[in-house]
Amino acid sequence: VDPIIEERYGDASRTSLTLSFVKKQAKKTSEKNKRNETSEIKHAKKTLQNKEKIDVFLENNGASKTSEIAKMLGLSEVRTRALLKEMASEGRIIASSGTKKKVYYK
Repeated sequence: VDPIIEERYGDASRTSLTLSFVKKQAKKTSEKNKRNETSEIKHAKKTLQNKEKIDVFLENNGASKTSEIAKMLGLSEVRTRALLKEMASEGRIIASSGTKKKVYYK
């Protein structure tokens, strides 16, 4: 909506600017839910892709540290560690015992 500008001359020179406001319709919950579902699907696909990359990397390179895998994926070590933990609990990979300098392998 375009603003209306009026100039009036008379007793006092005045310029007035009139703006009309259009009430925005609230977004429907179903639309928000669709967006969230789409985002979750994209996230799940990306997670699967990263897990597949980890599988291939470990097959080609053998036992590897979290930092090496994170660098290959382009992810933070925290996110990579979470993926590796998931994969170990699924039985897809094996994690060496201990907390420091943990190594993962197929």
